[in-house]
Amino acid sequence: MVYFFSGVPGMCDSLAVKVSYGPKEIYGFPIKTVSVSIKDEAGVIGGLGVGLSLKNQDTLIDAAQSFASTSEEVVTSTEELSASANELAAGMEILNTVKGRNGRTSKQDRSDIELY
Repeated sequence: MVYFFSGVPGMCDSLAVKVSYGPKEIYGFPIKTVSVSIKDEAGVIGGLGVGLSLKNQDTLIDAAQSFASTSEEVVTSTEELSASANELAAGMEILNTVKGRNGRTSKQDRSDIELY
C-alpha cells in the first residue's frame, strides 16, 4: 500500500508512505515495514524506513488456533462421555425394570436375567 501526503511548506512538497509485509520464510520472522520517501520540487531528497517484527502477533495467532483446536477436542470428548452416560442410564433402567418384575435382590436369584 502506498499513501501520499502533502508536504510541510518550506521543507518538502510531498511524502509517499509505503507499507508492506515480509513473510517469515524470507526474513526468518514475519515483518511489517513502513518506508517514507521525502520529495520536493527537485525530486526525492530523503527517506526513512522502519521495520517492525510481527513475531509476537504470529505467536498469538498460533496460540489462538491451538486453543480453538483443543476446545473442539474437549467438546467432542464431552459429547462422547454424554452418550456413554446415556447408554449406562438406559442399561440401569432395564436392570431396575427386570429387578422390579422379578422381585429378586440376591445374586443367586438373578441367574435368569439377560444382560445386553
